[in-house]
Amino acid sequence: PEGMTTPADASGMENATSCSVVLPGYSLVANPQLGHTAAQECPQDHYRSGEAPVTATSAATPCLPCGGGMVTLPNVTRATRPDACLTPPGYGWVAPSGSRRLQAAAPGVAGYAEICPRGYYNPGFNREPCIKCGNGTVTTDAAGSAREDQCYTPAGHGTRREPATNTLEAFVCPLNTYGRATNTYGLVDVECTKCSDNTHTSQVGGSTVGGGAFPFLSAGRRLARPFCHFLPPLL
Repeated sequence: PEGMTTPADASGMENATSCSVVLPGYSLVANPQLGHTAAQECPQDHYRSGEAPVTATSAATPCLPCGGGMVTLPNVTRATRPDACLTPPGYGWVAPSGSRRLQAAAPGVAGYAEICPRGYYNPGFNREPCIKCGNGTVTTDAAGSAREDQCYTPAGHGTRREPATNTLEAFVCPLNTYGRATNTYGLVDVECTKCSDNTHTSQVGGSTVGGGAFPFLSAGRRLARPFCHFLPPLL
């Protein structure tokens, strides 16, 4: 039957009842009818290691859940080792010595999965910690981000690179400069542009250029963010 084999030291077997060993990656019900009862594949997010000898009166031979928030690769069944259990996308792997343990992992599964906080991401299906988007104000919209392009530099902020590591660092655009009007997604360089001659900003974090003391949008709404506006004439 599927998922069954003969003992390793057996040879020349002529009867199906000799199929009395459950293969790794399979489970078997209790009190099997040897030679007739087929083993079942371990489903996704489960595994079972090693061969398991059984008899007609044996208890069930179950597959083990990954536990600890861990999963197997999509559509993977018949996992045979605990290291087939990985973090899902948007989660990072935490070693057993981590300060927080949300769920107990299955026996043999070292560590557990924990959702990536804001400002971090992990593509998942690995055993790696969450990856920090960068330093300063670079962040994500929410916890559980899975991709680098979910990291963003906020509107009115610029970026620079740390020389030693090339790590992106975002910061509020200083006085008399302005940044982009919307959040910039992806770990890309974002400039703070200097206001043109005879204009300035009234506070840091400018994100657009105004046209006079009280610029308005087309709908008649005043710009909510700091902007470059003309200096008053000297008297």
